[in-house]
Amino acid sequence: MRIWAVAELLALITVLWDCSSPPTAGRRTKSESAAKLIGSRNHSSMLVQAFLPPLPVAPSPLSSASLTAKSRTNSKATSRMQQLFGKPQRRRRAAYGVSVWSSSSSDNSNSEQEENNKDNDEWMMNELIARRGELLREEQERYERWASCKLRQTSALPFGDWVRRIDVNYPLVVAGSATGNVFVANLEGGSEVVAASSSSAVQPGDTANSIPPDDPLLQKTLRLLYGSYDGGGTLAIALVRKTYVFDATRTGGVRVHRLVSFANTDDGDGNDDGAPKYALEPQCNIPSLEGVLVTCLHWDNDEEYLWVGTADGRVKAYALSGDDDQNDYEPSLSLRLAKEWKIKDAAVVLSIAVEAEIGVAVVATSGGTVELLQCTEEDFDEPNSAGVVMALLFPPFDSGRKSSIAFCRSVAVVKLGNDSSDDSNRHVIVMGANDGSLFLQPLHLDEDTEMVHAKTPFGTADNLATLQPSHQGPVMCLASPCPGLWVSGAQDGRVRVWRIEQQKSNNNTDEQYAESECLYEFGGYKVWVGSLWTDGTRLVSDGADNTVIMHDFSSSSSADSPTTSAPDEEEENL
Repeated sequence: MRIWAVAELLALITVLWDCSSPPTAGRRTKSESAAKLIGSRNHSSMLVQAFLPPLPVAPSPLSSASLTAKSRTNSKATSRMQQLFGKPQRRRRAAYGVSVWSSSSSDNSNSEQEENNKDNDEWMMNELIARRGELLREEQERYERWASCKLRQTSALPFGDWVRRIDVNYPLVVAGSATGNVFVANLEGGSEVVAASSSSAVQPGDTANSIPPDDPLLQKTLRLLYGSYDGGGTLAIALVRKTYVFDATRTGGVRVHRLVSFANTDDGDGNDDGAPKYALEPQCNIPSLEGVLVTCLHWDNDEEYLWVGTADGRVKAYALSGDDDQNDYEPSLSLRLAKEWKIKDAAVVLSIAVEAEIGVAVVATSGGTVELLQCTEEDFDEPNSAGVVMALLFPPFDSGRKSSIAFCRSVAVVKLGNDSSDDSNRHVIVMGANDGSLFLQPLHLDEDTEMVHAKTPFGTADNLATLQPSHQGPVMCLASPCPGLWVSGAQDGRVRVWRIEQQKSNNNTDEQYAESECLYEFGGYKVWVGSLWTDGTRLVSDGADNTVIMHDFSSSSSADSPTTSAPDEEEENL
């Protein structure tokens, strides 16, 4: 009812205005304004018209009768205002933020509003500063737990087959096995495998354009990927949105599976714990990749692109769309090719690392080069244009050797810690070779766009660094749990944690360079190490035959005294 009271007040003010002079052409009379007020109760547009004051006209001489009528009207209006809002000198807030002011307080309205806005801005800024400080403290605590190896626990999750490749979207882990099967398990549920898909399941396109086992390109690619230790099975695997599983097979192409959950009902065995059960249903093959030997799969969770690397020297980014509701009876899935890049000399793509924050993807190739692909939002806005290769990097893998053929086997983009003094060099590329060597190359960012500089992505200085100690086998995988730290896994059965820092050059210039040192390592793995995954809290890896290993670095009261040590305590520290 208060809003209609406000409407009546504004209409009465309009009446007072009308009574200030005799009716003339183009002006509303008192009765006309009253009619507008009555109509406003049913039509909001008429109410707005009543709010609009008439245009002022030149005053006319007033008779004593008109002055008396005006006085009576003013008295009635004043009485009505006091009934509705009390004394007119007090500010009263009506519904929907409408405020009524006396003439004595109108000059203060703007200043008070500006003061309120200033207070709100200060409160918002203080909240943002407090939140940023909280995030920085959490990041520093995470860094210290990793740097000092404060493990909460280490757990092992066994499977029914040897694990060849894994991907994680916590708490789910998906594994491709040596026989080509696909398993999905819950890392929080112990050793229970919740789903499995047989490699013998026939899907559309499985038999068409299949690559034979003796294909020369397949044999060459397997030697490049695994060296002397090819355990068979899945080449690459990716878990997308905890709903879709993509796996690359040796017969070519990429299979698509759907992870479906359903209610857990008691089947009479007394094991109903209320947790949902899962089934992994084969869906299809990606049509555009049939007959193509796929070597890499990477899901960019930030930008939601599925990155695919092939043995014929191509990198493709697919945009995923569709309904991923697990309760949908007929799910829809659409993959659209968003961008494609061609690698120099059609070399085999061995590893892909994507850093959408700075608009770059880094690719390791069998030709010995590391290629920087431009992948900004503007690039994806032009899907029909060819992908841009920003630069080529040639690490000196054969330094000190004359006969060996070395190449980059794995890559990762690592962000430096918050103590970095140069904002234009806050990211580095870490590279691991098939001969065990490790290299570090800082990236140069454009100060205006905060993206990798298009013309000088590596800066102007020669700051490529070689890291020690090197691994004694091919470096198969790299990952970064948090800024300032990264992890390497190699076929020598060692998983190492490294610290990386930015240093200032000693040649009296402002040039910056990055250096890294190994903090500790986990031993006890086999030559089958092929995947590392981390979310900053956990480190999940394969390389232990049929077992997936998870190191938990989460904050806990028991973090200072881990319940389970590293796989091999004697080799934990260098």
